Amino acid sequence: MPACYAYARNTATFKTDKQFAAIKAVSLPLGIVTYTMHTENEIGGEDILLALIDQLRANDTLLIADIFILSPRPSRLLALLCEVVGKGVRVVAASLAGEINLPLLRSYTVHFVEMEEKLLAAEAKLIERERLHRIEMDTYASEYEAHLLKLLQKHGVNLLTLVRPANALEGDAPKNPAQGRELREMREKLGLTGEQAGALCQPVIGKSQVSRIESEGSGAAHYENLKYALVTAEVLARYDQTRRAKAIEKAIVRPAQIVEDFAKSRIAS
Repeated sequence: MPACYAYARNTATFKTDKQFAAIKAVSLPLGIVTYTMHTENEIGGEDILLALIDQLRANDTLLIADIFILSPRPSRLLALLCEVVGKGVRVVAASLAGEINLPLLRSYTVHFVEMEEKLLAAEAKLIERERLHRIEMDTYASEYEAHLLKLLQKHGVNLLTLVRPANALEGDAPKNPAQGRELREMREKLGLTGEQAGALCQPVIGKSQVSRIESEGSGAAHYENLKYALVTAEVLARYDQTRRAKAIEKAIVRPAQIVEDFAKSRIAS
């Protein structure tokens, strides 16, 4: 026995409640009292429609509010209608106040299909141009960044400080245990405890934070703070060692120099 179905698709300009009313208005004059309603709630979707088309059989009737409810694209619209009508199904559109004449509809929409094909070709061309433009911009950005880094390094700018300020919060950078081990080795070489190393920082940080920095590296807060303090301490320690070495050398050489000076003075007299 032939069945009657109705299909509605939610669109931005044609809400389903208005489609329901239009379908009801066109069905009554045709003597259609009952029909099974199928609604596509997802905008742009057609899963419900395709399932309904599979269900349709010869001599069935499909009610729609407007032909473009099936698809806004002319080519897709014609393809769907050809499939449905090819099954021997009668398609009734409320906007046409009756059954769809497929040959007549095809003659009207064929020009729109050609326009659609040209539009799709132009869109594809535009997408390709945008893709190439993005590649060019990415290449330019990479080259410019490399050039900028070289200029900064040439002028002695501390890039680490620029990337991660000394007062950065935890979690601002990924963990880097290798950097932490480097600071721990530097601290131990200086003979400093964690508490002593933290006291050298400005602002002062606690022993637990020093331990965390030595575990996580630049991933922990105040990494740059501790690094600067230890590097400064290392430089001062080297300077102090050099000064001590010179003082010791001077103390060792001085007695011999005194004897030599005394001998010269005696000869001169």
